[in-house]
Amino acid sequence: SRTLRSSTLGSRSRRHSTLSLQGTPLTNTQLEALGGGFTALRDLDISSSGITSLADVVGVASLKILRASDNGLAGLPEAALWSGVEDLRVGDNPLDTLAPLAGVLSLRRLDAPRTSIESVAAIAEIPGFGAESFLDVRETLLTEDDCAALGVLEGRGVDVRADVACGR
Repeated sequence: SRTLRSSTLGSRSRRHSTLSLQGTPLTNTQLEALGGGFTALRDLDISSSGITSLADVVGVASLKILRASDNGLAGLPEAALWSGVEDLRVGDNPLDTLAPLAGVLSLRRLDAPRTSIESVAAIAEIPGFGAESFLDVRETLLTEDDCAALGVLEGRGVDVRADVACGR
């Protein structure tokens, strides 16, 4: 098992555009160092790290790809903090809503399988989430009530993966 010291984060911070900490036990305090020190970070993998919040990570203005699957994330920060994120992977978390993503105009890929989300309406509100976009919401709490939003997304050309029948 790998562990990460906060001083290690600081020493690597400014020059990396890609950082994989997958499987490294992290505390939310250690993640706070990412928000202030990684000015060029574009791709971050913190999957299976035991984190419970993304509030300090998504403040990294250069971040485009965030992999945070298999953690303890029950919620997402407000859209203002996600301004440049294009690819978000948050499957296998106790996540129950996608509402904070409604204002993330840059989002083009969302993987949220095996979560507790009950609606994709927030994603349907993102005007640019269309052709060449990808949405995976399999094994969630979506029901036939979400078929309208899923239909809007499919109508825009989104590659939708969902296990709700919707007459398909």
